Amino acid sequence: MAHHARQQAAPKQGAQPCGTTTLTALDNPSGPRIGPNAILQVFAALAAAGGPACVARVARVAGAESHLSHPPVAMVSVAEVLALHRAVRACLGAGPGGAVLRAAGEATGRYLLAHRIPRPVRLALRAAPAPLAARLLVAAIRRHAWTFGMPDGLDAAWRGGLRLFLAANPIAVPGAAGPGCDFHAGTFEVLFQALVDRHLVVRETACRAAGHPACVFAIRRG
Repeated sequence: MAHHARQQAAPKQGAQPCGTTTLTALDNPSGPRIGPNAILQVFAALAAAGGPACVARVARVAGAESHLSHPPVAMVSVAEVLALHRAVRACLGAGPGGAVLRAAGEATGRYLLAHRIPRPVRLALRAAPAPLAARLLVAAIRRHAWTFGMPDGLDAAWRGGLRLFLAANPIAVPGAAGPGCDFHAGTFEVLFQALVDRHLVVRETACRAAGHPACVFAIRRG
């Protein structure tokens, strides 16, 4: 990944001190896991937002420095991913940190389109009527929920517009006053815009990290 030399982003209003304190959760090697883009794309988005110094600072706080020297190529612990996503918000503030995590999710969506969804499937979804394409895409995400770090899968409601429900999202950032699933929102938006309707937008309307029963994503035309 290319790190562009930019001025280090200063901590934004609302950011918490992030000197030597680490936010690493205990890593259970046998616990839930998620694809490495949840780490790799966060580093890339941090580099674009604040440069290499910002990446190094957040990685230190998250206890994720080993992933800088040895980028992961296989599934990673959700505990490590949560620690990194929490560190992003702690160091940059909720707004700027959320924007970085959403950008990382969008990049993950583009990676999935390029490398994980076969071209014939992409063409078939784009040619299908939008309601059918949306149902097929939801079914595909549900079948591969484990790769998104969604151990309890994904539910959907179609009446009054499409809404996706995550009963458990282990990388929802706890303590967030608002939505804490910017990474997933960005990933979903890229996939739905590319495969269903380019005018669709995804907004998280409820989050378990903010005390709600489930993380809810509303998908509608913007």
